[in-house]
Amino acid sequence: MYHPEPTLNIGIEEEYQFIDPESRELLGFVSQSMSREELIVQDRDTDVAFSRQLGEATIKVGTPVAANISEATENLIRMRESILEIAQ
Repeated sequence: MYHPEPTLNIGIEEEYQFIDPESRELLGFVSQSMSREELIVQDRDTDVAFSRQLGEATIKVGTPVAANISEATENLIRMRESILEIAQ
């Protein structure tokens, strides 16, 4: 009997905390969107989707679902670049 190989995909999630470099305190600049359970960064324009994880000082970001590791890696690099830009 023929069994086709399953199609697999991958998505990557990471969690970040923004910390004030001088006081070493967590920065809570994530606010909840009224229309969805996703979170947005105040006064920032980004393509990265944010969600609440452990309060307003911690965010979780995720890549879109990718067909393979190469595509997931490209998505992860773009996501990290966006986070780095926001953090600076």
